[in-house]
Amino acid sequence: MCGDRLMCIVTNVSFGSWVIFVGGVPRPIRAVELAHIMDKLYGSVVCAGIDTDLEYKYPKGAGRVAFTNEASFIRAITDRYAQLSHGEVC
Repeated sequence: MCGDRLMCIVTNVSFGSWVIFVGGVPRPIRAVELAHIMDKLYGSVVCAGIDTDLEYKYPKGAGRVAFTNEASFIRAITDRYAQLSHGEVC
């Protein structure tokens, strides 16, 4: 999975947090790993979640990441793509 790319798209702003949609997430990645990756790249991650199929509880390959500040949010959406380089994932 090294070299996989994450795609970030703005979804909404809720509860004072800046939230992005992240597509192209490899299915083995857990929410905590996604949070660590995005925090390392952009900082100020407050939470992350992985979208799962409701019936089968299987990851859909997408997630959402919320930031605590606008600067981190803007950096994430400006990049549009993020290269995975997290050692525990690869």
